[in-house]
Amino acid sequence: MNRNLLELLEERTPGIMTKQQGIKQQNIPYPDSIKMLKMRTVDDIVEEGKWIRVHKGKYYRDVGLVVVVASWGAEVLLVPRLNLLPTHSSTPNSASSLKRKQTTTSDIPQPALFNPEEFNGNLHPRKLDNGHYTYMGSTFEHGLIRK
Repeated sequence: MNRNLLELLEERTPGIMTKQQGIKQQNIPYPDSIKMLKMRTVDDIVEEGKWIRVHKGKYYRDVGLVVVVASWGAEVLLVPRLNLLPTHSSTPNSASSLKRKQTTTSDIPQPALFNPEEFNGNLHPRKLDNGHYTYMGSTFEHGLIRK
């Protein structure tokens, strides 16, 4: 195979595995092979420094700044939606906690900048350097969450 083509595949295509002899070929199982046939091209090119709108998840319809682009995706700075208030209705013994509920817009916390001085409980944010913190597995930069 052409060396330039191999380099492009390795850099730009997630999931390509290589070995010393070249690209490793492997059969794709049935359900995934059908999905591969229906893949669509990406309309929007994501670049560092550009603003994007999130299309899924907790940050649906939020606007964020792209800070890193990689073959697996991008890292984006967003205004965090942290739920800092404990929920009383979802105790382990309650019957409602055993049922699966759809998330509604009222369940998603309102966006607010991360302020490490607001924490009085057991879990305190850990300061890294120049305005960066970690809290509950997330990294915060100057009040914004990095996702």
